[in-house]
Amino acid sequence: MKTMGKALLLGLLISGSCLQAQSKSELKERLALLESQVDQLKKALISVNNENKSLKAKAGATEKQPRAEVKYQNCDRLKDTIDEQREQIRFLQEELYRARLAKAERIMPAQLKRQHFTVHNASVRDRLDKAYYEHYLGNCLRVSNIQRLFSEDIIIEFEKNPYEHRFAGFLRHRYTPEMGKDEYSMQRIEGTYTWDEEFTSLHINNLDNKAVDITIRYEDERELYNEISGSERDLALISTHYGNVQEFSFVRCK
Repeated sequence: MKTMGKALLLGLLISGSCLQAQSKSELKERLALLESQVDQLKKALISVNNENKSLKAKAGATEKQPRAEVKYQNCDRLKDTIDEQREQIRFLQEELYRARLAKAERIMPAQLKRQHFTVHNASVRDRLDKAYYEHYLGNCLRVSNIQRLFSEDIIIEFEKNPYEHRFAGFLRHRYTPEMGKDEYSMQRIEGTYTWDEEFTSLHINNLDNKAVDITIRYEDERELYNEISGSERDLALISTHYGNVQEFSFVRCK
């Protein structure tokens, strides 16, 4: 067990060099490796703890005490290494979170990021229609308001930071009249999230740099009981062409 602990420690210390600027794929590979190493360390720690329990029971005899102390030191070193690797994983998750947000901003067409951008040209409308339904971040919700003479749609797209339970993303709005010009708008959102056995709740506290208190409660697999709640003043800040966002219905992201 002592040999295995040393081998694990040596391998982890060699691989734990400072992170340099990396691509998203490299960050994901690095993250997977670190998580795998933590799993190995946890197994090694369980084994050492089990052996320590046995040694502790026998430690009454003087000749056994030195061996017990060595094992406890080895266990402490494994715990320290796990803590270091967890910090490394946390840092990497933050880097990946920021990289995904930055990439989404970079690759999204400029027209979708403007406020109340209107388009009438048929070819541009087709191009933006396809771009609108692209997935730019890891999580997607969608609400829609379909009427006889127009339809409105809001894609709620966001990225989660699992260690701090924060999220950031966009509300991407599209208004499509039966005849006339399509209109696009985008708003940026930030906040925290919580979850229980049934629902995840996004607590939006920043909407385009305005302090708000809006909650979006949703299920991953069903839309029936999803809901948006908040004060009338805060909900009115969400860009819509007609009516309030609470008049929209949740639908499946394409």
